[in-house]
Formats: sequence, structure tokens, C-alpha cells
Amino acid sequence: MNLHELLLERIDELVGELLPGAQRLRHEFRVGSIDGERGSSLSIDAKTGLWIDHNPGAPEPRQGNLLTLIQAVKGLSPEEAFRWAREWLRGRGVGLDPYRDSQGKGGKVRRKGGAEKGPSSKNSGTELPQVLKTPGPQNTQVPENREDPFAHPRFLDLLKPKNEQGEPLDPASEEVAKRHVNRLLHTEAALEYLRGRGLDTRVVRRFYLGLDNPGEVRDALAYPVMGPDGIPVRRYLYYAIPGLTQGAKGKGWGRGKPTTYWAIPPLEGSFIRRRLFICEGAKDGWILWLKLLGQPWASDLAVATSTHGSAIPEAWQDPLFWAPWEEVYLGQDADEAGEAMARKVAALARRPVVRVRVPEGMGKDWTDYFLSQGTPEGFRLLLEAGERWSPEREDGESGGVRLPNPVDINRAFINGHLYVPVRILENRGEEGARYRTVVIRSDGAVLGWGYLPAPRGTSLEDRVLALDDGTIIRKPPKAPAGSSWSEKAINRFLKAREAGKSAMTLRPPDLPRLIIQHLRQVLLPRENDYVLAALVVMTSYVQAVFDAVPLVLIVGPPGSGKTELARLMADVGANGVVITGQTSAATAARLIDETGGLVAFDDLEEVRQRSGSAEASNLEQFLKVSYKKETALKQWTDTKGMRVQTLNFFGVKVITNTQGTGEILGSRMFTIRTVRLKDLGYRDRPTGLTPEGLQELRDNLYIWAMENAPSLHQLYRERFSGKGDRLEEIAAPLRTIAHHLGDPDLLSRLEEALQRQAEGQGGMPTDAEIVEVALKELIRQGYYSHVALVHVIMEARRQVGDSWGRERTNDIPRWQDPKWVGQIVRNYGYAEPASLRPRLWERQYRVMKLDPSFVERVVKELLDSGVQPEPHRQPLAFCLETACEECPYLNLCDMKQDKEKWVQKYGKAKMEYLKKQREEEFRSLIGPDLVFFVGEPDEEQNTAGKA
Repeated sequence: MNLHELLLERIDELVGELLPGAQRLRHEFRVGSIDGERGSSLSIDAKTGLWIDHNPGAPEPRQGNLLTLIQAVKGLSPEEAFRWAREWLRGRGVGLDPYRDSQGKGGKVRRKGGAEKGPSSKNSGTELPQVLKTPGPQNTQVPENREDPFAHPRFLDLLKPKNEQGEPLDPASEEVAKRHVNRLLHTEAALEYLRGRGLDTRVVRRFYLGLDNPGEVRDALAYPVMGPDGIPVRRYLYYAIPGLTQGAKGKGWGRGKPTTYWAIPPLEGSFIRRRLFICEGAKDGWILWLKLLGQPWASDLAVATSTHGSAIPEAWQDPLFWAPWEEVYLGQDADEAGEAMARKVAALARRPVVRVRVPEGMGKDWTDYFLSQGTPEGFRLLLEAGERWSPEREDGESGGVRLPNPVDINRAFINGHLYVPVRILENRGEEGARYRTVVIRSDGAVLGWGYLPAPRGTSLEDRVLALDDGTIIRKPPKAPAGSSWSEKAINRFLKAREAGKSAMTLRPPDLPRLIIQHLRQVLLPRENDYVLAALVVMTSYVQAVFDAVPLVLIVGPPGSGKTELARLMADVGANGVVITGQTSAATAARLIDETGGLVAFDDLEEVRQRSGSAEASNLEQFLKVSYKKETALKQWTDTKGMRVQTLNFFGVKVITNTQGTGEILGSRMFTIRTVRLKDLGYRDRPTGLTPEGLQELRDNLYIWAMENAPSLHQLYRERFSGKGDRLEEIAAPLRTIAHHLGDPDLLSRLEEALQRQAEGQGGMPTDAEIVEVALKELIRQGYYSHVALVHVIMEARRQVGDSWGRERTNDIPRWQDPKWVGQIVRNYGYAEPASLRPRLWERQYRVMKLDPSFVERVVKELLDSGVQPEPHRQPLAFCLETACEECPYLNLCDMKQDKEKWVQKYGKAKMEYLKKQREEEFRSLIGPDLVFFVGEPDEEQNTAGKA
């Protein structure tokens, strides 16, 4: 039964955990989306476990089986979803076999000539020689589950004996082994030597011991190196048998580098041996195998030695060789040389080990021990009583604790290297193809990732996730969905790094010039602001190098290009993404974490209104500290699923219509002001880069970042880091890049722009301008003749947020004071002095009559900029004709409670009558002639109305 079928048997429990809002209707589950809210867009077939989300805007995957459902809901990769499902099933008592047969289904082993032998098959023809009938099962067990520490591919590779080129050795020749063994079995002197060592013919057959004439030597004891699966490999070692071997120059010898000899292999048999005993020499390994054969307590004990006595194999020098074992015993000889060897191995292991010595008076090695009447039970007691050695820390002290310090690899600069995750298409030949995320290091290394080996039974949350270079990471690497680095440029970069050359096709000093060329599609009143914006864009590619980066506020009246400038900066920025007002705060938080580049907020106020008050408040607070690396890692609670996630908010942000720029937030921001074309004398709008030119620019920016990150970091630390106030802190990355590029003109223009920011001339609108912008927006919405004063203030709050202009939290800005706003509107000629006070919801609201010339001017500006005003509306329509849940001022409104009480008291029917009554009163007030054409007039209209 496969994993999907096991999950299907528990589909009610699984769906209940993944999607709390799901409802079962006979043979189908229905839910709103993968977020688990109530609804019917997503359906799950309870019989098959297949599901589909019918919403075309839902993220991928949108359909599949129960494993892909886990992947979508939990935000996991396919491999992670597989591991989560196995852990979930284990937690419910479902037994899973974590191992598989590495030789193929049924445990078939291919013999010479292509014949196959399986566990249930019989030999046909001649019987195989007795020498190859190794006792015990032949099936090699390799963990299937990646959570198993023994499943780590590099660990499995370290166990294998290697040749001089570091490649695994081929299996030994059957004919050669047969010839050697038969010769020994017919040589009494050789058998007598083995019996004197406590060995018998079982050892001969098990380890393929034989006689051979290597070179000029005659009758040497020959034996092949044994692999971790119990299969002998094509490499022989030799011992001199006293009185028999002739021409030998030493007791033992062999060709090649030291490698591991497995006397009791870990991956042989029906289960894995997870404890490791290291002895000194193959003969000790042989007698340990013989004496421990059939001992239940030793069934999980593997025994290994070096092929070269006291020489250490290369694999042993890797801590990963030692990490997965549940226990490691060092059983080197009980003499001075053996003790030194044990200490050397313990230092390489970098983990707790147990030193086991042959008892005094029973010899120095384990052959001596058993020849001195030592027993398997006595050996077990020696293992239990062994001396435990703890690894020494780098400071020379042992013990203590080590606190974790994982990094967010999506935006990491570590040890002089920049790391960039990318998603690749991997062709695995007959196995098929798959997508895989790898991490490119700035020196050209392409790194995989996975969980480090851990003791058996370690829960997934306690496993250590790391890259191939040993970098411990906080979570699996995830390439941004909108990665701005092309495949062609990535491969060019890797080849250039290998050749020691630069992969750039553009000169570094040309990069800011081309960025500015693209940004000029929006006209800015201050020329040096283009330089500021261009260097902010470049910062997004190397932001991991810096401790703090700037946030950018774009302000300006409607139609002046705020949204367009934010989009253009995202276009050319690193993995740029634009978060619009249609996005919830929770989704925005996840996007910031996943992007790791430049994030632009278009209408942050609307994002706030669409979200719950708690999430909106969290997002606002986290954005305030996201400019600084050390404060950007935050715990985010998804209020729908109540899942707590650790998200990284660090990075460059571009914000339009931010929630206030008081002292707290404004000090973290550079302000760029936009104006309408009309205000700049109707200059022609320049064209930007072509799509091909834009991609080339982004590719070169990525390559520039990877090639120059170390020198940028050094320059930043030496000249700009940790100096000055907060404005200096966020300006430091821009100054670092400008100095690194070495363009005097760029430096001069940057300093002028920063000076203007320091003097508070970044373009902050005045209180009167805020009121003017609100009035113009209401005219666009169709309020041509009259506006309610409360409506003007709510629109201003929607435009700039409640905190704009506040020095203290309990302050009321002037532009929110009805008396001040009314005075400004009259004094500036936006409205006539007289006002009306109609009743609504049993309260009076002040309504002002707009000046006709002001309205005509605004309508003309809208039409000239291609904006079509909405149909004419009466001044109280914003509340009377709009449901509260659809109101853009829902989170700002002081009228909601009065409206709900009135409707509860009088009913909806009377509210409909009230709408009609107010509309008739308004029409009689303005007369039939008030008509503003917002396009070509109909044939029935022959004149333009006058206000």
C-alpha cells in the first residue's frame, strides 16, 4: 500500500487537520481554499483522495492527490510533503517500512554472465561454488526515507571503498575468488595458521580468504576488501603466513590508499546496523564476526577497520562518516600506538565516542582477547563499561552547549559568499525529470541541501537542515516565483567563474545609467531622485551584504505616476514583486519572506483595510523594523489557520500611500515625490528599455552582485557601517555602491539627493495638499457639486493613513480637524462659503457646495490624463448607498455604529425610502442643468451644463 492509499484510509482526520473549515457532503469535501476557510471553491473526492481548486487565481498546485494537497496547504516541496505525510502517519501508529532493496524488487543480485538469483529462485544448471554462498541474507538495505540519517547520499557514499580516483570499487571477480579459496582449503599449513588465530572455515568462506602469489611473493594469505553491503570488491590485501609465505617484505601489505574494510557490514541483511565498532586490523574484524555471530545483543553492531592498520582512510576525516551512528566504539589496540590512533579518530569524529580497551593481562588486540578465554558476553560488558570521550570545542574546552544559528539562505551573505536559490529542471534519465531547488554560491559552486544525519528517532523539527557546504539553514531554500536571473546568464556566470573571468556584458558604471533610463518613464521634479532610486534598485541585489537598507516612500497627487514608478523599480529590481491593494496582509507577509529582493507596495492602506485589524497592525509594525537585518526576523500568526511562522521581512521596500510617515517610520525612509505631466509643462514621457534590454540589465545586475559582494562588504565595513544616525545608516548601502562604481558624477548627485532628504525636502505634501488630493479624488468618484465634510476627511485618511503628521499617538493632525478642513476648503476657493446640514442616521452632517470652476478644472485634468470620472452622485451616497462590508472606509468610519442602530430600529425598507428621498432632494437642489460631460456628448445632449 503506497503513501497516498494510507492517507486515504484516514482522509476524514487528515482533511480535518489540514482544512479546518472543510465540510463533508456525502462523498465529497468542500472548502473555500487551501487556507481552510468555509466555502466551496476547493473540492476533495473522499473516495479517491483527488482534489481540485476551481478558483483560477489559486496558487499552484491547484489539483492532485493527497500528497499534493499537503504540499499546497503546508507550502512544502514534494519531498517535504512526503516526509510530513510519513511523520503524520507514524504519529497515528501506522507502521511504515523505511527501507528498500537497493538491488531492485525481490532482492535479485546479478551474477556473472547475466544470470539473476533472487531469494525464492533456484539455481539452474551447475550449482554455484560454495565459496560464494555467504551466510545470511544477500539483500542490501538502504533507507528509502530521507528523514533517516542513513539515507543521506553523501554518507552512503563515504561508506564505500574507493579507488585512487575516489570512485567506488567494482565487485570482485568470482573466478579469482574461487581459485584463491580452493587453494587455501587444500593447504593444511594455511588452515593450521588460521586455527591458531581462533578462526575456522566459516571465516574463510565469509571473507573469501585464499592463497595467492602477488608479484614475487609466494603463498600469501589474500583477501578482498569488503564493502558496506557485504559484497567483496576488486581490491586485495595480503598477510604473510609464517612458515608458508615466501618472499614477503613485511607482515601485511596492499595497494592503493587506505580505505574502510567492513568486517560486519552495516547495510547487509534484513535491517541496518546502527552502532559502529572500530578495530585495528582485518584479523581482529574476522574474529569479532565469528564470536558475535548469533548474539542477539550484537545484531545492530557493525565492525570496521582501516585497510592500512594505523593509516586513516580519507572518508574517516569527514565528520559525516561518524554522525549517523547511534554509538561509536573505538577498539584500537591496548598499547601506546593504539591509544594515539584512538585519540586521532575521536578528534576527527567530532562527536561523543566510547573508548573500549582489551583488559589488562588479556593481550593488546581482540584476537588476543578471545584466545585468552574472552567471551562474547564479556565483550558486551566491555562495551557498556567503556570510557566516554566528549569532543573538544574550538576553544579547547569540552562540554558546554552550542546554540543554533541557522541562516535564511534566501537572502544570505556568509563567509564572503552571496547565496542565491534557483529552481532547475533536472533530467534523471530513465527515472524521468523533476524540478529541484539548488543554491548558487557567488564563487560558482552549485549546492544541494538536505537534513544532516541524526540519531534514529529524532523528530523532524529537531533535525538540522544544511547545504552541501555545511551551512546550516533555517528552512528549505525556495527560489522566488519571479526570479529575475535568466537561465542563460546563470550558466554564463558558472562557466566564467570556473575560468576565473567576469561574466558581465555591461560595464558596472553603466548599470545605474540604464536603470535611470528605464525609470524616466515617470517624470520626477527633482533630477537627483533618479540617482537615489537607481541605487536603491542596485541595493536590492546585494542587500544581504548590509546591516540596514532603505525603505522608499513615493508620494504625489493622483495620476502623477506613483504606482508606475513603484512598478518600474520592481521591474528592474532583484526578484521584484508588486503587492497591490487586493492582497491580504498575511499574503503580503509571505511574499516578503519568499521574495528576498525588492518589494513594492501599491496602496498599502487598502491592504490594511482588506485584512483583519491584528494582521494589519502586525504588518505595519514589522515593516517599520524591516529595514534592519537584526530586527527583521519575526513570528507571524496566520489568523485563519492559527499557524505560527518565522518570516524574514528584511529588504528594500517601495511604498505608495503608506500608513503615515511620522517620526518613527519616516526616519527609515527616503521620500520621492511625483508630479503630474501638466505640472512639469507637459513634457513628453520618455520610453524605457526594451524587454530584451531590461532582461540583459537584470542579468548583469545579478552577476555584478555575485562577483562584487565580497569587495562591497569590505568597503561597507571599512567606511560606512555603524556611522551616524538612522538616515546615515540607510544611506550607507547607497554610498558604498556609488563609491565602489567609482563614478564622481554619480557620487555628487547622490550626495545632493541625500542632503535634500536630510533637510526634510524629500517631497512631503502639506496638510492643505492632502485636503486638495482628497477633494479631487471625490470629484473623480462623481461628487461634482456637493461633498460631505466627513467624506473629505475619511478620503484623506484613506489616502495617507491616520498617522500622517502626528508627533505623538494621541495627536489629531490638522487635516483631520473638521473646522480646519472647512476653513481651508473655503479659503482656497474649493467650495462656496455657505453649507447645508442634512440628517442621516439621526445625525446632521455638514455638506459643502463645490466651486464650479474648481470642479471643471479637476474634470479636465482627469480627462486629459485618460481618467474617466464616475456618474454624478449625491453627497451622502458614499454611506447611504454603500453596504458597510463593501465600503472603502470600513476601518476608518465613525458612522458605522449609527447606521447599524438606525437600520435595526427602522428596517431596510425605510432605508430604501430614505435613499430615494435624499436623491430627490438633491436633484431639486442642484437643478436639471448640472451635467459635466466626461466624454463625447450623446445626441440628446446639445449643450454643456453650467454649475
